[in-house]
Amino acid sequence: FKLRVHGTLGYAGVPRGTPGFRSSVVPAAAVIEALEEWLIAYAERNTSGVVAPHGWISGIRSGDPERAAFPSAITELFFDVRINPRTSPAEVKAQFAEFVRDLQAKRPDLVLDWEMYGSVPGGTTDERNWVIQSAKRGWEHIEQRPHGTPDLLGGQTDGTALRRYGVPTARIGWPWPAEGSPEVLAEGLGGMGATYIPDLMPCARKIMYIVIDTLTRTRSELGL
Repeated sequence: FKLRVHGTLGYAGVPRGTPGFRSSVVPAAAVIEALEEWLIAYAERNTSGVVAPHGWISGIRSGDPERAAFPSAITELFFDVRINPRTSPAEVKAQFAEFVRDLQAKRPDLVLDWEMYGSVPGGTTDERNWVIQSAKRGWEHIEQRPHGTPDLLGGQTDGTALRRYGVPTARIGWPWPAEGSPEVLAEGLGGMGATYIPDLMPCARKIMYIVIDTLTRTRSELGL
């Protein structure tokens, strides 16, 4: 999403309260706080199954650092939210539209506009599907304990696209935050796109279990 806070183009020497001048940057601070509260409530409201669809404000754009004497007429906020497989992008858009309406009702001095400029529907695979059951068996075989209920996740992966094309897909990974890895990998999102081999190996063994468990059977056994 992109949310824009409107003001007027200004100049650093303009006294506060000057008729016709309205900052876009200062009101944006209040909008950011309200949006952060909405994102927290959104995740709680839309949690379903094993998905908790979090979101974060990821960027702010306003003015020109080479012309700091001129406050911008527009401050843009960029943020992304995850989508639960049981919630459509249109529903998420409607929820955000309601937030903006409520905010403007509480703060009539705010001039806002917004757009959803990208969306990807969530995907899911029936837990009774063969590959899901095989993944659970593989997990329990390697971990030597019952699978139980997984931690709530909200990341977007290429598994979503596979599911939307009708390919049954199980999501499996290694511990996060990384356990025992060098700090450069364990800190923050260091594990995104990199891994620590001792953490990776149990995951690789689980995947091999699924491959053997599935590809050594006939199509009829798999319900295909």
